[in-house]
Amino acid sequence: MSISIGDVVTDSISGLTGTTTARVEYITKCVQYLVTPKWKQGETFSEGHWIDEIRLKTVPKKKIAVKRKRLRHTPGHRGAGPHAPKRAGGRVGTSE
Repeated sequence: MSISIGDVVTDSISGLTGTTTARVEYITKCVQYLVTPKWKQGETFSEGHWIDEIRLKTVPKKKIAVKRKRLRHTPGHRGAGPHAPKRAGGRVGTSE
């Protein structure tokens, strides 16, 4: 099972959903994660619960759609843009 600290998981038995905030592995090879539920304003602070790894299922991450704006190519444009600093007269590297 591939669970990492920071993953959102759900306990298959109790239904508790939260973020894994710690991991412990005992000498008996038992692996547990500390699952901390999301705090909601107005509620009292709820503590995390240690849950066996085998009971946890990761919640799929939501995909975020990013709309990209396509820029138009302007002939003769060299990337300076209207806000680029203007060069003082003369050539670069000369004392004109």
